[in-house]
Amino acid sequence: VFPQTKPIDRTSMNSWEDVNFRKAIEATGRKKIVIAGLWTEGCVSFPTIQMINEGYEIYVPTDACGDITTEAHERAVQRIIQAGAVPLIVGHVSRVFLVGGDSDDFHAEAAFGQLTDADVLALLG
Repeated sequence: VFPQTKPIDRTSMNSWEDVNFRKAIEATGRKKIVIAGLWTEGCVSFPTIQMINEGYEIYVPTDACGDITTEAHERAVQRIIQAGAVPLIVGHVSRVFLVGGDSDDFHAEAAFGQLTDADVLALLG
């Protein structure tokens, strides 16, 4: 999907503690970040909470994350919401890429799951 992107090899469950990952994020200059991972309670919640504390807006497509049990996933999602993360679904993330992320209305509505396909078509004009 992103041929110019080079994977960041790391061993920590908390990507934000990895110097190369942190530098890559900081180099973008962006404050709105989408995070998904294999284990919601570790790979997602640890960097999400730290990044929120450092001023980032974190969006988590919760249907693209998992955990060892449904209970663990759900408690981790609750934890990141309490910290300030915005849960959404993969469909909303893909729509942001589709419209180029230029509409503030799109971001606000997508974050709360209120966009319909008709809304997306209207934004595309």
